Amino acid sequence: MKPLSPRRRRLYLIALFALFCAVVPAAFLYAAGWRYKPGFGIVRTGGIFVSVPYSGATISLDGAVVGESGFLNHRLYLSDLAPSAYTVRVEEQGYRTWDKTLIVEPSLVTDAQALLIPTSTPALRLTLSPAATGTEQISAGQLTGIRATFNESFASSSVDSLVEGSMAVSVEHGDVLVRWLGTSEREPSVFCGRPSYCVDAIPVERSPETALSAAFYGGGVVYATREGGIYFSEVDMRPSVSSAALFPHAGATFRIVQGQIIIKYNGSYYHLTGI
Repeated sequence: MKPLSPRRRRLYLIALFALFCAVVPAAFLYAAGWRYKPGFGIVRTGGIFVSVPYSGATISLDGAVVGESGFLNHRLYLSDLAPSAYTVRVEEQGYRTWDKTLIVEPSLVTDAQALLIPTSTPALRLTLSPAATGTEQISAGQLTGIRATFNESFASSSVDSLVEGSMAVSVEHGDVLVRWLGTSEREPSVFCGRPSYCVDAIPVERSPETALSAAFYGGGVVYATREGGIYFSEVDMRPSVSSAALFPHAGATFRIVQGQIIIKYNGSYYHLTGI
């Protein structure tokens, strides 16, 4: 084989060097999260991580279905997203639709946990007699225990439900607030409007109604107001916040008794089911 001429060898060397200079930076930028996105240009991407508590839920991003929660996989990671605001929706039969506006920032992952509230939460009146429609039979001992719980102050009867992980819930000036206790390395994501901006407190309820009591329950907060009754809401500063009226009767109060929501209203006790 005839050896390459010095001139051709120089050309090949220059071409290989140019290819190296082009490929290595491109590979580095790609590994660092830089992508070309139509409408955005070349940007450094981020991601969204969504947790769903149940199987069979449909997950959509800006109106397009991107996945479904499974029996062994209740989490979905959406990668290579251009920095922007996205609407994540989770839908499952028998539950209220969960929507959340999440902001993606360069090289950061925005995470959220969907709180699915049942569309139906029947309140069964507790009775000592054989259960009829809309009632639930309990023993005399159980009724005595429930009455004793309501006779205690709310704080002493619900002390375990006032703190959850690194968060504490309280009623201040008629409003329900959840505060970060500072016991974790950084604020939980629910305290962050975007990954790079977080606060120390979230107003769960700041309506004209006067909140009387509140407690963590089922991944959210259940609270009572003087005017409206019993409500349930997720804890998250990002819009939109999922909430529901569980027992919309003025004057109703509640306690968490052995992991269940028990309501007192007009002298009767009710077990709130379905949630």
